[in-house]
Amino acid sequence: MLNLEDLLTIPERIEKLENQLASLNIAIVPPLAPKEWYSAKEAKEYLNCSYTTLRRLLKRRLLKKSGGTRHIRISAESLIAYKKLTEL
Repeated sequence: MLNLEDLLTIPERIEKLENQLASLNIAIVPPLAPKEWYSAKEAKEYLNCSYTTLRRLLKRRLLKKSGGTRHIRISAESLIAYKKLTEL
């Protein structure tokens, strides 16, 4: 038995799916770009450590923080690098 879906090209399939989503009132939201700086709360959750440990890592300069604000902002680059170094 011939299926109509087999005859559709990829752009036609995308258009068909978008029409189905529009009929369901579901919005297509593009993914957010990764952040460059994370708050202390986000960083401690990412590293799975306490706030005290996070402060010690900052004091020992194992993580890079932003000096431009009075709130602690930690660079994503240093979080990823530290996580890679400490993985087993």
